Amino acid sequence: MLNASGELVRDVRQGYDFIDANESMADSMGLPRGKLIGRCAWDFMPPKVAAARRPIAERVMASGKPITFLDDGGRGRIFNTSFYPLEGPDGKVTGMVVFAKDVYST
Repeated sequence: MLNASGELVRDVRQGYDFIDANESMADSMGLPRGKLIGRCAWDFMPPKVAAARRPIAERVMASGKPITFLDDGGRGRIFNTSFYPLEGPDGKVTGMVVFAKDVYST
C-alpha cells in the first residue's frame, strides 16, 4: 500500500525510528528499504533540515493533529509535506505517517 503513491511515504514511531517506508522514500535516500527500518529518520537529513522538521513532528506527536507545510528538504528540493499522527488502541499517539511531495527541484 505504501508504494501506491508516487509521494515519499514513511511511518515512524514515537522515537522517530522508521517502521516502514515506500520505495520512493528509499530511493530518495539512496538506500534499500530494509536499511531504513529501525533507524532514526533524523539521521538521514542534513542537520539544518532535521532541526526545522523536528519541532513540527513534536507538535504533531503532542497534539495528535496533522500538519501540512512547505519544506526545504535540502539538496535543492522543496516538498509539500504532511505529518499525520498514528494512534494506538488506547488512543495515544504512537508515531506518525509522513507524506512528502517534491514540488520543486533545482
